[in-house]
Amino acid sequence: MVKQIYKIPMPLSMEEYNLAQHYVTMVEKIAPSDPDSELIEMEEYDENSEHAKETDGKAGLYVHRRFHMEKKMPGVITMMAPKGSMETDIYSYVSFPMSKSVVKVPYMKEKFKIEIKSIQKADMGESENVFSLSPEDQKAIKSSFIDITTKPEEKKNLLPAEYKHSSGRAPLSKTWLKDAQDSKEKNFMTSYNLVESTFNVWGLQGKVEKSICASQEKIFHSMHREMFCYMGEHAKMPGWHGKSMDEIKALKAP
Repeated sequence: MVKQIYKIPMPLSMEEYNLAQHYVTMVEKIAPSDPDSELIEMEEYDENSEHAKETDGKAGLYVHRRFHMEKKMPGVITMMAPKGSMETDIYSYVSFPMSKSVVKVPYMKEKFKIEIKSIQKADMGESENVFSLSPEDQKAIKSSFIDITTKPEEKKNLLPAEYKHSSGRAPLSKTWLKDAQDSKEKNFMTSYNLVESTFNVWGLQGKVEKSICASQEKIFHSMHREMFCYMGEHAKMPGWHGKSMDEIKALKAP
């Protein structure tokens, strides 16, 4: 098993992050970014639900999504692979300011698993031991920051350094992190994410587990760019800025 912590400072308040997180989830439900994904279930749950066990007994939102990977593989591989072996299930439990996601490949059973625990805090990434790790794990687990203005994305509307919004909150400068630390304003917070990857296949374990963490870093980067850049209208969808949580939950396809 390989563990890694990613800290993602965001130019949003805690309330705005909660809105943006739910907004991105609703957009994926209405217009999936991946045509090979399938929404199996999405429901809110209360403290008495089985799902609440994943979020310390608190109410939240449960999302189960399935990805059909066979269309992304060469034909010769899909012909040889057993039926259903390329399906990937993602189970997410969101109970702000925490969330948990579990990624499984049913065909591989216990040999493959990714578990992601996230905690949001109103700081700039300086909090220590957010996940209550043992002293041994604290020393062993690598921690790194993700800056959403770096690593250009092909989608030009998802570049925080170029994106413009009427609120004046965007674009972000290259020095926005330092400016935020100096300003002591309240519209900043950090998403802390602990990734645990397991791939129990002899000869490939270490290499694949490290690759999983690297891929997850890209996903975090992309998702948080979306959360910021979806502040305003995009693809005929209204942005989350200025919306209430009820309005976001009531979103429909344009």
